[in-house]
Order: sequence, then C-alpha cells, then structure tokens
Amino acid sequence: MSLTALGLLAAAQGGASELDLCEKALRARSAAGTAQIELRVGVRSRVLTSRIELATKGSAIRYRVRLPGVRGRPPYDRIVFIDGAQATTFDGVTQRYVVRAVDRSGPTASRLSAAGTVEDCAMVLLAPARLSSLLSGSKIGREGGDLSFRSLKAGTHTVARFDARTRLIKSLRTEQGASFTEWRYHFSPGPRRLALSLPKGARRVAALDAEEHLPKFADQRVRQIWLAAIGAYAGLQSVCFDAASGGIRSGIWMEGKRAREETAGLKWAYDGRTLRIWHGNRNRTQAVDRRKIPDVVASEGFRVHPFLRHWAYRQNPVRELTPGEASVRLVGHGSVGGEMCDFVEATSVPVRLTIIIRRRDHLMVKISSTNLSESAKPVASAEVSYSYRSIGRPLDARLFRGG
Repeated sequence: MSLTALGLLAAAQGGASELDLCEKALRARSAAGTAQIELRVGVRSRVLTSRIELATKGSAIRYRVRLPGVRGRPPYDRIVFIDGAQATTFDGVTQRYVVRAVDRSGPTASRLSAAGTVEDCAMVLLAPARLSSLLSGSKIGREGGDLSFRSLKAGTHTVARFDARTRLIKSLRTEQGASFTEWRYHFSPGPRRLALSLPKGARRVAALDAEEHLPKFADQRVRQIWLAAIGAYAGLQSVCFDAASGGIRSGIWMEGKRAREETAGLKWAYDGRTLRIWHGNRNRTQAVDRRKIPDVVASEGFRVHPFLRHWAYRQNPVRELTPGEASVRLVGHGSVGGEMCDFVEATSVPVRLTIIIRRRDHLMVKISSTNLSESAKPVASAEVSYSYRSIGRPLDARLFRGG
C-alpha cells in the first residue's frame, strides 16, 4: 500500500526528522497491508458512520465500503477487487457483480478510481500529495504516545495523529463550525494473498445499477430532465466555465481531448499529449495519457476539479452523481441568473443532492449536497455553482499549451 504521504511534508517543515521517520515507516508498509477505516461525518450529536477497508498486495487491490440502512433503505455494501487487468465490483445487498477491464499497470489510485468512486480517507493513502496538502504548514507536537499535526486554514481546524513509535497515521479530524469529519485508521499486515470469493448464487450482470446506472425516478417528467442532462454532457465537445465552492474559484476549459484548469496556486493545461503544470515558481512538463492527469496534479498537492476528473476518466458527470439505488424527484423550478431552471433532488445513502439544471441547454448551474445521519437528518452540507462563459464554440489552442 502506498502510504508515503508524509515525505512530501518534509520540505514544509524544513526537513523535520519526525517526518522523515514517518515516511520511512510508511514506505515499509507499502508492499502489502490492510487499512480499516472508520469514516464519521456529523453535526453536534448527529453522526453518520461508515466502514471502509483498503488492502493491497502487489498489483492486487481490494476496496470495500459499508454504510448502514437509512429509514427503511437497505444498507450499502460494495467490494471492488482488482487483479491484473480485471476489476470485479460485487454488491453484497443484491448479490450481483460486474466485471470490467482496467489498466494492468500504473498508480494504484488511478486503477481503483477507474473502477469507481473512492472515498478521500482511502485516497490519501494511495495518493500521498492529498494528505500532504491537508497537513502542509501544520504545527508538529507530541501528545502522549502520538505525534500530532495541527493547522487552521480558512476557518477549518485539522488535527492528524500518528503513532510516535510506528509512525503510522491513527486519525485525521477536520472541524468547521458545528460540523466535523473524522477518519480513524487501523493497520494490519493483511492476508498472504488477496482474493475475492463470490458467494454461491451471485449473478453476473452488465451493470450493477438498473438501466445502466440510472436512479429511480419519481415520474416521467424528472426522468426526461435527467436523461436530457446526461445527453447534454455526453455531447459536450467544448466548454469554458467558472466553478465556485467554499470560497474557492476555478476556471475550467475543455475541448475534445484538451483541457485546462486555473485555481488558487495552480494552473495546468493539457494539449492532448503533454501536461503542463505551473505551481508557484515551478513549471512541470510531462507527456501523459489523460487518465493519469489527476494523479500527476495530485503529486503537486492539488486535486483536479470533479468535472475534469470525469473528463479524464471518460465518465459522464451526471451519471456519476448518483448510484442506481438513488431516488430522484422534481422539487421545483425558477429563474437562476436570468435562465429558467428545474430543481431536482436526488437522495441516496448517505447523501441528498439538489441539482439546478438549465432548461435551455440542460447543463447544471448549481449542486448542493447534504450528508445525512442514520436517521436521515442533515449533518453537513456543501455547494458548488457554475458560471458558463462559452459552450460549443472553438477555444484558442494556445490555452492548452501556454501559461
């Protein structure tokens, strides 16, 4: 398991020996191992807990996510198992599974992401720069038998704890106002060989989610709105827009196989073959397949915007919003930015989304997400809005080559 995130923090801490020791210990665990993760999200006393298991052995990967049922909805239990060039996803609730092809080689994070969504608490173990970005500039201290990393950025308190003896991460907690997210880790050596044993009677299907990943619609009207949005993004060959979330604004450009993103502290551009990154005074140029872009950008301590991450993996942004067990309904309509829009609500375990979709071109202008507790009460929320500058028109080729 690639657990070497702390090494990238050394520069920020002046090459601190504690970080060097942590990196050395984590590298020793990279060949094989299992991480049990408890993910807790809450506001005050309302808490939703899910359990995640991540194990690697050579090129084999096993990733499992379990969530409790909410108000009569069945629990969520899925396993992704990758061995060589084959990925199997098994749904423990429906006893069905799908098999798809993935890259035989490449970073573990890329191979797993290509098979489905990966929670951040697991991704930081696979993509070290994500953890280093969270902890950069932290104050390092000793608390009992732990090393602690504490920081305060934009009103968010972050505390990470590492075992002072083994240097393995034990927990990471972020707090903003009354809401919090906490990751708790437990590491074990793992089995000698990773495998997936499907139960007797498990049925292979073309897609786990009904109608090829479509959710359950309340009526025909909302189904038409949803399918129109899927079609709009499937046919989107050129677009330029600004995305804003949590006070952070990103500029996005995409045309066919080319893309560009500008956000605080980072710019990157891809001309179909070569990725160029500008980060502070650093410039980086690298020939890559576009599926590798999220990992290369992550190595600089940043995360590719979700729209361009879906573009890199050739995924449809609307399809990826909801699993098949989600329920979707139309909750209203109105004018947003002078454009008539439909307000669509999608609910699944454990998230409720409100998506505002323009009627003119079926593109999304705002997404609000709310995490739900085990009793389906809201515990934390976030919002992203999109402001379009150009749709379907040719973009200047220099955008994808120069800074």
